[in-house]
Amino acid sequence: MKKRNLRFFVALWTAKLSYRALRILGRDASHFPGVLALKFCPDFLARVGKPDTIVAVTGTNGKTTVTNMIYNLLSDSGEKVLCNHQGSNTYTGIASILLIGTALSGKSKYKTAVFEVDERSSKLIYPYVKPTYLVCTNLFRDSLTRNAHTEFIKEFLDTSIPADTKLILNADDPISSNLAPGNERIFFGIDKQSFEQSEEPNLSCDLRICPECSSLLQYDFRRYHHIGRVHCPNCDFSTPSVIQYRAESIDEDNMTMTVREADGVINTYNFPNKNIINIYNYLAAVSFARYFGVPHDTIMKSRISVVGSRYSEASIGGKEILMTLSKAQNPIACSRAFSYAKKLQGTKSVVLLLDEIEGVEKSPENVCWMYDADFELLNSPDIIQVVAVGARHLDDAVRLLVAGVPEEVITTTDDYSSVADLINTTADKIVVLYDLHCVKVARDLKTTLTEKFKEGQ
Repeated sequence: MKKRNLRFFVALWTAKLSYRALRILGRDASHFPGVLALKFCPDFLARVGKPDTIVAVTGTNGKTTVTNMIYNLLSDSGEKVLCNHQGSNTYTGIASILLIGTALSGKSKYKTAVFEVDERSSKLIYPYVKPTYLVCTNLFRDSLTRNAHTEFIKEFLDTSIPADTKLILNADDPISSNLAPGNERIFFGIDKQSFEQSEEPNLSCDLRICPECSSLLQYDFRRYHHIGRVHCPNCDFSTPSVIQYRAESIDEDNMTMTVREADGVINTYNFPNKNIINIYNYLAAVSFARYFGVPHDTIMKSRISVVGSRYSEASIGGKEILMTLSKAQNPIACSRAFSYAKKLQGTKSVVLLLDEIEGVEKSPENVCWMYDADFELLNSPDIIQVVAVGARHLDDAVRLLVAGVPEEVITTTDDYSSVADLINTTADKIVVLYDLHCVKVARDLKTTLTEKFKEGQ
């Protein structure tokens, strides 16, 4: 760590004042204080005090959820933990949370931290904020104009992860499970379940060719996209042979999973959500916690849930309203949300709030991601309506038609305020799939629907 100088202290104190002012005004303070600190002191991250133990969480999908789960597990085990709960995960966000966690002297007030870290920001963060542990949830195609492809992002991480960082990796993801091969690592994974088919027919699979010898890979089973168990018939590339935290059985009815650890210990855990991505998220958090030394009993008593901005559900007046994050420009996140909606019992009206930004003049022109996402999953007899909303509602409609969704099932509008009146409320369930930029719109819609159902409309 660099020695603290006058410039650093000016940056620290000024940024702390800005944080206080923003909080008093009720404004978001997760980003700007870090921007200010780095403006005054460009090497602020190198000089500011850090906790002794830093847990970083990265990956394409699930970072925020896993970060908050790990925070809860560590807090409930007695640790005082610094955490960027709100997901401000670039280097300015990390600067903000570090200055919040430091005294006026610049020394950290915490011994442990859990930070969500954006994959592309790793080169700017890890040289100065070196994680003791790094949890990687997965690596998928995402925001192609920014992230290019999974190999590009993997190389970003490979060249940024410090050599002494311990890795907690998804054994069922043959891309992220091979991060930083020289580092100490443990794996988590989920065995094929009796109720699963051998291969889900997804449009995209980011690893078909062996990265070692360029042979065609053979999947022993493919849970979704490139997640599953795989081997190369012509070299030794394969899913890890030893998975330290292996979910042997999943009971969706009782929402439990049985996990076998490397030493043969078997524990049962209650997962908070049936979406397979969130089961993986929970397993990642549990695997880290057990590796870190958190007892099974503490984990079972911990207040674990999926972050409210990512998922919520309510039952009002005999109707169910389910809200789940479905990131635009991210075909895998959307496909998993579509699959989740399809598998729900009963008739469903699905609302798509997939715009990254309000107003077509600012909306991204690149809509190719829609043709990597499995809109075909919404072509189901019990999905009686799909409402496409926002600046790209007509692009959504075209993609739905290409997917075979009947035209009479599709409703479109660019007016967010009209959505509640357009929804077919004869459906048993209203499923709202929304982008991060549409969180407020989704919440307002849920409030309006709740009032309607309470009044019996």
